[in-house]
Amino acid sequence: MGNQHRSARKGTSSRSSAKAKAAADARTGNSATWIALLCAVVGGLLYSNTLQNGFVFDDRKAILENIDVVQPFNFERLFNNDFWGMPVATSSSHKSYRPLTVLSFQVDHYIQGDLTTAEQFHRTNTILYAVCCALVVFFLDALAFRGSQGRRRDWSFENWVLSATGLLFAVHPLHTEAVASIVGRAEILSAIFFCLATIVYQRIACRPSGSSAVSEVLLWSLWLTLAVSATFCKEQGIAVFPLCVAWDVLIRSECLNVAKSTVPNNDQGEANKSHQGSVGALAFRVANVIAAVAMTVVARMKVAGNAAPDFRTTKGGLQVNVLYDIESPRARFLTLVRFCAFLRFALVAWCCDLCRLPALY
Repeated sequence: MGNQHRSARKGTSSRSSAKAKAAADARTGNSATWIALLCAVVGGLLYSNTLQNGFVFDDRKAILENIDVVQPFNFERLFNNDFWGMPVATSSSHKSYRPLTVLSFQVDHYIQGDLTTAEQFHRTNTILYAVCCALVVFFLDALAFRGSQGRRRDWSFENWVLSATGLLFAVHPLHTEAVASIVGRAEILSAIFFCLATIVYQRIACRPSGSSAVSEVLLWSLWLTLAVSATFCKEQGIAVFPLCVAWDVLIRSECLNVAKSTVPNNDQGEANKSHQGSVGALAFRVANVIAAVAMTVVARMKVAGNAAPDFRTTKGGLQVNVLYDIESPRARFLTLVRFCAFLRFALVAWCCDLCRLPALY
């Protein structure tokens, strides 16, 4: 009789905790939605002044002189050419393989009908940036809060963090070139798919153990599609693979350990079984991500002809890389590291000059 009472109390407690968790998720979800909408509006309005601007700098070569944009759609040519419209497998190619970004340029060309102005292209950039600002809020909510079981929820703190992060992302002048320059769309599209992929991965990692296999396969397929799309918008999108693993191993697993340590002693046996199942599921997810990134890299290298770009030649329009004029490998490396480190620090920490960039575009 005592066991039956304990089982009944445990079942009632489980149902109550599940209802409480669902209510909590709904509450934070509504807050995140409103915050994301605010960030999207701010980001869109901030760059609405670029709509009347034209094609400048790399826009001309990537759009006006790109056969994949100006000529009728050709699927085979689109996925065999680089970002500038040259065959990606040739030695003269820049090897920047971004077919989905180029496809978006062609869609803009089709909508506008001509290339006499760049209004449609800038409009698309502004809309995509607004979407990206909203997704950054959901991205942070998914990885920092929703995917961190075992932590105490502080609603006011979470809302402040989401608001501050989303608005800082929306107004930071470091993004000026990515939005005001049409070719910067590669960064925006890659970021959109990057955020979507990580959000889906969080759903995969936090799925209940009794979920159907069909839904799991669909979620993994969706995640793979989004992750590969991020890479095919711009090369840096491949970072979504290690990020998902790092979050799963370093953040979520630690939170699960914290949750396990708070379980009463009389329920430790059940908690240990659940923890072992979590470790097995984690290993399965990590193996899937490793396999996915391996396939993506192999496919990407195969398309590029398994060769790196040769920046020492001007053949095909490539500019000479001044670093190759430095004979000493040590001096070349130190020059590159010093320049890149200084430039990135200056852009993030001292970005007031970037506010003048919209006038150039």
